[in-house]
Amino acid sequence: MSYFDDYIADGLCCQVCRAYIDDDEPGYPRTCEDCLQEEQRRNQKKKQKMQGARKIEQTKKVLDDNNISYELKNITTGHFHTRRKYDNQLIEFYAYTGKITIVGKVQNARGIKALIQILSEEVNINENTGKSNNNKSS
Repeated sequence: MSYFDDYIADGLCCQVCRAYIDDDEPGYPRTCEDCLQEEQRRNQKKKQKMQGARKIEQTKKVLDDNNISYELKNITTGHFHTRRKYDNQLIEFYAYTGKITIVGKVQNARGIKALIQILSEEVNINENTGKSNNNKSS
């Protein structure tokens, strides 16, 4: 074993990047704070990817269950395109955030339930309140 390997084994240097940590030699290998933070960032990104994939699959299932045609435009943002049944209006939906956009207007209503309501019925979502106003004549 070389001196450098001894430094890592004794905890003087980081076991990941091999950088000098401090004057402490606790007698066991250690990881520097930069490497620990980098590992936390990687774990957070991995968790976000898994959650995003789950949201995309849930959105696909709900749209399929409601017989709504869609196109997944961007898997990294969960961006879907779909069209309203009664007027063929393009509706954009972002599965990760639940944001709904109709012809460039962001709606206050969010989520898959609001999207299904907008797609299935003649409903306008009031931009200011997020409450629905049914346009069907009685």
